[in-house]
Amino acid sequence: MQALEALNESWDSLANATPEPSIFANSAWLRPWIRVVSKNEGVVPIIAQIFDKQDMIMGLALQHSVENRDRVFMLGFPWCDYAGLVYEPGKLRPWGVRWLVKSLRNRFTDKWNLSEVPLDSPLCTAWKELGGVIQPGTTVSSLDLADTATCHRLLSRKEYQIKWRRLCRLGEVACIHESTPGGVAAGMPSFIALHKRQWRDRNDVVAPFDGSVVDDQFRTAGIALAEKGMLLLTKLTLNGEPIAMYYGFKIGNWYGGYRTAYSLEYRKLSPGHLMLNRMIEEFPGMGIAELDFMRGDYPYKLHYTNKKRKNVILLSD
Repeated sequence: MQALEALNESWDSLANATPEPSIFANSAWLRPWIRVVSKNEGVVPIIAQIFDKQDMIMGLALQHSVENRDRVFMLGFPWCDYAGLVYEPGKLRPWGVRWLVKSLRNRFTDKWNLSEVPLDSPLCTAWKELGGVIQPGTTVSSLDLADTATCHRLLSRKEYQIKWRRLCRLGEVACIHESTPGGVAAGMPSFIALHKRQWRDRNDVVAPFDGSVVDDQFRTAGIALAEKGMLLLTKLTLNGEPIAMYYGFKIGNWYGGYRTAYSLEYRKLSPGHLMLNRMIEEFPGMGIAELDFMRGDYPYKLHYTNKKRKNVILLSD
């Protein structure tokens, strides 16, 4: 497929250079999506690229859905928590972004609905200059791990210190960050099982594990990202068995916590919070400076965050 061929090393080089979080534009995430999910979702991928001679300087990954009232979305919608251009800041030209957007909108005259675009993305600037509609999207919260005062306050909460001691009395407790393809592959069955049990009776989960397409995307993309050093599967274990897990991404010093789960059997001990405390404590030593909680307006996140990032929705009318 032409779309798969376009998602090459040059594409990923720009994705990694993009200042805004760009994990969902990485080929390791998009290739499984195109092969498996897009087919089941009834969408056609659109990969747009701008070159300066032989060098790719800008790209945009979209999907066209005939079944959904002839709309154009970001490739990966609705699973991607961040979306936008891939580009290298020093080589970006505002007129080039405008030209790209205008050309695509002339080519695809359907209704456009590009969600979860960071407000500071050059795509937003070009969209506004071309008369497009911009609506508020999601506010995403994160924790600056360099803020030692906030981190100390979080780690000093008595409630979780007591629960940690109680958990340790039950046996051997460990927090492990799986980062190798083999470690991620081995941990995925436990993660999927934990998530299914926790969320099976709730209606506020996006793309729950289904034993098919969703599982395949998370598993295949997770292993591919781990091969690039861009995925951590964190697990809090009791006597070797996971009781809380976090599936998250890593680019440079940024970590994005994408999906988490915990054992309902140990709910009273708050294993998810205990795992997060270990992550806050250990991540700086792993070169991580920001713990991004990404989308999802869940109350527990408010207790951990000290930074906010605004996403918007770009509409054609």
